[in-house]
Amino acid sequence: MTVTWTPPNANTYSVITQYNISYVTSCSTGQTISNSTTVTDSITSVTLTDLEEGLNYTITVTAVNVLGESTAMQIVQDTDPICKDLCIVV
Repeated sequence: MTVTWTPPNANTYSVITQYNISYVTSCSTGQTISNSTTVTDSITSVTLTDLEEGLNYTITVTAVNVLGESTAMQIVQDTDPICKDLCIVV
């Protein structure tokens, strides 16, 4: 699944230094599976390859700058083969 986002408008205090992407799912057994990755400011998409088909995932993207981490943009997406790509705005 590929997650793509649009960078926020930059100004002197909000130049993005990186994006944090995390994703989590809960299995029917109650076990939680989570993972995360960080990409540099020039990258605006990431392909999540270690997802299990048929599970629902909550994916969170945050932007980081010198002032700290942004409010998270959260989406819920399942790994149904028909719904492979999605776009969000940070």
